[in-house]
Amino acid sequence: MTKGRVHEDHSARDQRLTFSGISVMHKNLFRDYPIQPRSTVPLLQEAMLEDQVSGAVYEGLWMDIGTPERLKEINALYDTSMRANPESSE
Repeated sequence: MTKGRVHEDHSARDQRLTFSGISVMHKNLFRDYPIQPRSTVPLLQEAMLEDQVSGAVYEGLWMDIGTPERLKEINALYDTSMRANPESSE
């Protein structure tokens, strides 16, 4: 990512970032497509080629909770943390 713009650079494997799933997309991104379920990946790849995708790097703690099992793991970690540091919930 350069100056807030997002591009695919498959040669920079050690510097690659991940998409968190949070986005705001302009309706014009979809203007030439019928309303139906579709992957946004090809649309975003094309927009990246046109320097139309921006992003920000989040430096805080990030955890993937994309499955019920991972959500249970995170909840258990949180519960353990709250028992060890009860004042942190205030």
